[in-house]
Amino acid sequence: MKRNKYALLLFVFMFSLLFMPACQNTDSKSKGLEDLQVSGNQEGGSQENSSEIQGIEEKEEMQEEEKDVVTLGVWKSFRLLDAYIAAFNEEDFGYRIIPRVYYGDGVGKSEEDAMQRMLMELTSGTGPDLVLLDYVDEQSLAQQGYLEDLSVYLAESKLLSKEDFLEGVVNSYTYGGKLVALPRWMAVETLWGKSGMVEEIPDWTVEKMLDLVEKQSSVPLTCDMTREMFLNYCLLFVDKNKLLEIDEGAESFLGRILKQAVTYPEHTSYVQWEEQCWQVRDGEVLLADMTIEYIEQLHMIYSLTDGDELVPIGYPSSDGSPKAILQVVNGLYAIPANAGNKEGAWTFLEHFYAGDLDQRAEKQVSRMLGIPTLKKELEEAVQEEMGKTNVEGKLFLSEEQLRDHVNVLVGMVSTFHASDMPFWNILEEEANIYFKGEKTLEETLQMIENRGSMYLEEAQ
Repeated sequence: MKRNKYALLLFVFMFSLLFMPACQNTDSKSKGLEDLQVSGNQEGGSQENSSEIQGIEEKEEMQEEEKDVVTLGVWKSFRLLDAYIAAFNEEDFGYRIIPRVYYGDGVGKSEEDAMQRMLMELTSGTGPDLVLLDYVDEQSLAQQGYLEDLSVYLAESKLLSKEDFLEGVVNSYTYGGKLVALPRWMAVETLWGKSGMVEEIPDWTVEKMLDLVEKQSSVPLTCDMTREMFLNYCLLFVDKNKLLEIDEGAESFLGRILKQAVTYPEHTSYVQWEEQCWQVRDGEVLLADMTIEYIEQLHMIYSLTDGDELVPIGYPSSDGSPKAILQVVNGLYAIPANAGNKEGAWTFLEHFYAGDLDQRAEKQVSRMLGIPTLKKELEEAVQEEMGKTNVEGKLFLSEEQLRDHVNVLVGMVSTFHASDMPFWNILEEEANIYFKGEKTLEETLQMIENRGSMYLEEAQ
């Protein structure tokens, strides 16, 4: 699904064995030390026994110091993360971060081997104290109890609280009442259209989008439409059970989707978001599929369309609420439930989210980071954009319009989870056979219904 970015996530389902961490017998170690001390006193404190006692004490001191080390598991290291680690280690926070790289920089024979090792460590108690879930599905780990609830730490923090983060972001990573992970920056991908059209579609369901496509058949839905993209639009936020209702055959919900999808090409060239704005403005396409990475893009979209305002309409969903895909920028942080140094892991996260490490990091890495997930930082980004001037004299969004767009976008955000991947793979496999003309639509629908129903029953 979604441009094949989620292939590695399927490894989550390949690991069901639990590994129990080995425990040291600290009582026997203490007893051994006592025996040596008694022996030394009885024999007048011989040089040999004193050296042995000193060696054990030094070893214990080294082990005590190691408790201050926090291991941070990461798929691949990158400059911005290195800068934050360096900034943290130079401060007197009482802990020292050491990265554990699973793939890249000569680590890991293959992506599969690296993923296997990472998942094994996260589920066995031998993993890092803090982890960046770059290629791991946090939902599956959370449901199996492998991730800490960050709400507990935020409730006790003197620097920030859960309410400081955008509600949509918090909701996206809350499972069973537990907030298991948080990004600090994000990008938001969704559909955009002219404001007049959006007002005519108050409930943005998949049926409404299909009606729009059929009614406006002479105008493409988007300028770079492919079969895969159209399926993504229709399926990402739809109830899976609804897709298996095929009594009406070709006129069923899934039948309508596949009939429309087959009319689009398998591949097409990528179109820049600026060009998409122009094409929607000129009526060449109905919608633009754009990823918003920075607040200033909202100003640019408005200026590119000469004030003929484009607004975020969202991807359609089963209940009609518009959706947008939350894309994590620079890492999704979580603390494993079996981490050995949770306090140290949270100390790093707390100061990272609070911005205490920013000055050093941003000096080393000069780049735009994305849309902030913290309300305070998002407000600062909006204020910064409102302070800019347009040297070309074109129209910019007013402060009210800019805030409206920001609020609508962040209010739409949701995530796609790997736990749904097997079902979507079944649908795509059968749909591709239909697209190649090897099966009729009716045969395809029946096969999807049979395989999909069997999967959902086994998954319960």
